[in-house]
Amino acid sequence: MLLAIDVGNSDTKFGFSNGHEWLGVWRRPTHPPGDASQIAQWLGDNLSKAGIPLQVERVACVSVVPENEQLITDLSSLVNGKEPVFLHAGLIPSLKIFYEPQDSVGADRLANVLGALKQYPAPLIVVDFGTATTLDVCSEEGFLGGAILPGVKLQIASLAQRTSKLSEVEATAPQSAIGQSTTAAVQSGVVLGHVAAVEGLIAKIQKELPLPATVLGTGGLAHLFMGQTPAIHHFVPQLTLEGALSLLGEG
Repeated sequence: MLLAIDVGNSDTKFGFSNGHEWLGVWRRPTHPPGDASQIAQWLGDNLSKAGIPLQVERVACVSVVPENEQLITDLSSLVNGKEPVFLHAGLIPSLKIFYEPQDSVGADRLANVLGALKQYPAPLIVVDFGTATTLDVCSEEGFLGGAILPGVKLQIASLAQRTSKLSEVEATAPQSAIGQSTTAAVQSGVVLGHVAAVEGLIAKIQKELPLPATVLGTGGLAHLFMGQTPAIHHFVPQLTLEGALSLLGEG
């Protein structure tokens, strides 16, 4: 069994795969991180409930939180006695990276592209709805770059922190664009405004590509946008984990 780990700014996902399908995927907050033994016990409990033995052969990790990487190394040592494989730009010779400097590209962004390329031919645009929303572009030549904007929850929190009368509201899609309460108005502005921003960026990116791109959506907040826009062709919930698995030559 293979373990793929996606350490994000808000949540960390742990996906167990037999190389062909996901046997179980669990998520926990990235902060506070806990310790390796606690996480190993938590994973073992979840696997036991699912009737799956904790027998890990290899571990791959995609991390955008450097301070948690030692924790993942310790966890890997506990569950299989080996060091994990961490994704970074120099580890993907098959993917040419047109980005400066190359090592500044987030590991999650590279993983999303790798996961997408396993399922669809280039050109591709991957929209990852997380703490930040990223749009990443891959042509037949390689990874071209993309766009980054504040995610929905960041926008909601910023409004609450920077204004006197707006409180933090739940991140959910409103019933209509015309909000008839302050809560609904914030949800309209942030969620539907985010849809409009993403649609606009996709349209501009498409114009810069020689061929139409397939657009994939993923990320912890992707559920907010399912059914909200025809600009995203497919939603792939475990895309980042799929990219991590590719480091092990699996999936």
